[in-house]
Amino acid sequence: EEELYKLRQKPVDNTDAASHRTWEIEREDKDTLPDLPARGEPYARKESPPLPPIPQEELEYDHDLPQWQRQDNRGPQPWQLVHQRLLNWAIVWPTKELDDALISCNRGHQVDEVALSIWTAQVYKRYIRARKTDQPDKPIERLFVPPNMADAINNAVFNGRHNDACGMLRDLWAPFGLAEDKNNPGQTNMPRLLVVLARHRRDENHWVVHRFSLPDGSLTTYDTYPERSLPDGRPLGWWFAIRIAWPHAMYPHPDHLVQKMVRLHRPLQLLCDNSTAAAAIWRNILMGSKPERQVDLERLRDLVSSEVKNLRTRKDMGRLSI
Repeated sequence: EEELYKLRQKPVDNTDAASHRTWEIEREDKDTLPDLPARGEPYARKESPPLPPIPQEELEYDHDLPQWQRQDNRGPQPWQLVHQRLLNWAIVWPTKELDDALISCNRGHQVDEVALSIWTAQVYKRYIRARKTDQPDKPIERLFVPPNMADAINNAVFNGRHNDACGMLRDLWAPFGLAEDKNNPGQTNMPRLLVVLARHRRDENHWVVHRFSLPDGSLTTYDTYPERSLPDGRPLGWWFAIRIAWPHAMYPHPDHLVQKMVRLHRPLQLLCDNSTAAAAIWRNILMGSKPERQVDLERLRDLVSSEVKNLRTRKDMGRLSI
């Protein structure tokens, strides 16, 4: 089931002292975006890699890299910088938050924001490492936005602080070395896709995935929540921050920005599995497979739990630096 929403400029109030335009969302019935492809049609890769084994403690340096690659390294690799960002979050998070995150991974609980932020950072780290250690290495074109950052960006956008939202988006790209173009030192790379795992509005039991495609200025939101809910206009407002962060791309005029809602009906899915199901969709998109591809949610829950447990152990031991 699909719905379309677009931005509409609010009528001007002559008595209002505000110096900027404000926008709101409205339902759009006209089908302006293509449907999900039918089975058998091309859609990037047909399958994403299977879920990895439950991770043990990892060595973050490049002992398995060829000697010439190690000698050429002038600092931490991009995936190591992503991991250090996660460790920096762990420094700030109270131990109780990590304990609560671990409890949320148990059956019958909704996996919470902290647990999913840990897991998405680890998945993105491994995604970058796999692409960068291929021969030849592959470009990184996807930017991940974990739930803790998505919540902060949503708040900034809602309050009209688009420069702050822009700074948070850039902080998930350039500091990891992903903006550097080694073949063209005078140019910088920009992401082609933003993959966002976020709560819908402020509902702890309702999670969605936003897919921002920068080349064509499209936004698709995937949702498995079983009940009807009010729309959330904040994701469309991200475009104002994205435009500031990467101004050289071609973006539609605000009047033409559209959010496509794709509701995936899964009658057997438990309400407490909503965030885990959204996490599975997020991983599918990151890995280039169909968003609706089914994933074993129980196994995914165990993977998230293992990542939280490993980080909790590192915090206890004071090992929060690579």
